[in-house]
Amino acid sequence: MTFLPSRGLAPHTRTLTVALASAALATLATLASAGLAGLFVLRHDPCALPPGVESTDAVAMRAMACEDLEHHRISLADYRLLIGVDLPPAPPAPQWASTVRGFSSEYSSTRWAATQVLGAPDVYPAAGDDARAWASRDADATTEFIEVGFAQPQRMRELRIYETLNPGAIEDVEVITTSGRHLHLGRAAAGANAAGSAITTYGTACTNEPVVAARITLGSAKVAGWNEIDAIGALPCR
Repeated sequence: MTFLPSRGLAPHTRTLTVALASAALATLATLASAGLAGLFVLRHDPCALPPGVESTDAVAMRAMACEDLEHHRISLADYRLLIGVDLPPAPPAPQWASTVRGFSSEYSSTRWAATQVLGAPDVYPAAGDDARAWASRDADATTEFIEVGFAQPQRMRELRIYETLNPGAIEDVEVITTSGRHLHLGRAAAGANAAGSAITTYGTACTNEPVVAARITLGSAKVAGWNEIDAIGALPCR
């Protein structure tokens, strides 16, 4: 802290200056004893840690990120993300199928029914022959399909299909827009887990129109046994 020099001042002015300086030092001492002096540093420090963060790892990360900030290698917004002050927005959640518009067959009207694909997954990440997933009437039939609708049509960028028994039989995926257009989606990316179930995703550029439905066609003979689907979700555009 810098104080005005007292040399050459009138006696009463010197007395006032010294008194003010003493009061300021006393105030800082009181704040320090109360653990509050750091607030004056944090308030002006763009690299300040969030309140209550004291771990060694957090301090080390803050120091490295602060150096990048001071050398203009990252922005203040990037720095705040790195130390956890600002969190990125959560990605949009899938919109789950809400109605069955059509299907080729179902094992029964209750267990392994077409309606078992509706809503969020209730079998995945487990795998196996589970009545809570849709299964066709016969295993290894030539072709099977299911068409589902979405309650709130919106532009989408990805369709996720949760396969929970003998995945890999999907041959074609198309989405239907509000104007009735049928769009065939591109190459699939399958993410199988240790249990044997998989999330098969079909990406697309963000559709120009809201999507009201999706139709999945299975080549049942492609993968032996029943090919069960637990859920179907559409990811909206960001």
